[in-house]
Amino acid sequence: LAITAEGFTPFHGAVTVTEGAHATLGDVTLQVAQPPQLPDPGDWDIEPNHSQIGFTARHIGMARIHGRFNTFAGAVRIADRMEDSAMHVIIDAASIDTNVQ
Repeated sequence: LAITAEGFTPFHGAVTVTEGAHATLGDVTLQVAQPPQLPDPGDWDIEPNHSQIGFTARHIGMARIHGRFNTFAGAVRIADRMEDSAMHVIIDAASIDTNVQ
């Protein structure tokens, strides 16, 4: 048995079920996960080969179209206080790719 939920530590357990019987799992309590470690303060370039800018759009109100932009650049400034951090991104709108011809 494996249970995961965002913001919580995953739970892994085992239970034996015999033929024709039910298994009781009991109570499962997920522990709050430690917040992720933040990067050191400084300026960081967005690497297009290791990054993706994607989107989901509605098409005629019925279907969802998933896509991405293939050409973009940017940087992230991590400050000592996360509230003072900033990001600057430039996206080439002509590089839109929905994989639909």
